Amino acid sequence: MKTSAFLVGSTLAAIGLCLGAAGPAAAEGPRSIQIVSALYGPPDAIRPVNFAARLQQACGDAATDCQVFCSNAFVGRSDGGVRLPFGPRAICRVTYRCGAETTLVTDAEKNEYIVLSCRARP
Repeated sequence: MKTSAFLVGSTLAAIGLCLGAAGPAAAEGPRSIQIVSALYGPPDAIRPVNFAARLQQACGDAATDCQVFCSNAFVGRSDGGVRLPFGPRAICRVTYRCGAETTLVTDAEKNEYIVLSCRARP
């Protein structure tokens, strides 16, 4: 059932489950995800929150795919209950490498999924 697969995928992603690790050989492979930087805040933030270590830990050292939820809770930031109706929305901007081959950048708005992948594309 498509709905249950989505719910399971969403639940696993919400806790930072990463797919694609295939044991010790995957850690040695050239295509595992390596987080270069992970920043959270408005696009013009002077001091964005750095959550690179937390993201690398959630993804693991051998993952070729990783999906986590971009939120205050995941990056370790409290919003203090303040909700501003105007102004730029916070984003998660992640720069990562697939082995030594490729460096990629992906953005996700607050309360959306960060999707990282180092799988070979056809």
